[in-house]
Amino acid sequence: MVDTGIVMPLYKQDIGYLQAAISSVLAQNYREFRFIIVIDGAPEMMGPALHAAGGTRVSS
Repeated sequence: MVDTGIVMPLYKQDIGYLQAAISSVLAQNYREFRFIIVIDGAPEMMGPALHAAGGTRVSS
C-alpha cells in the first residue's frame, strides 16, 4: 500500500527545470510513493511532462 505521495503542480515551466525536478523525484532511493503531476491550466505542458517523466513508473 502506497502511503506517500508527491504532488507537483505544473504551469508553463522551463523544460530544463521540469526535467531536473522530475528526474530528482524519480531518482529517490525510497520507491514506495505515488507521483502526481498536476498540469494547472497549461495543456501544452502535457507532452514535455510525459517526455521528461518517461519510464515504466509513469503513465498518462
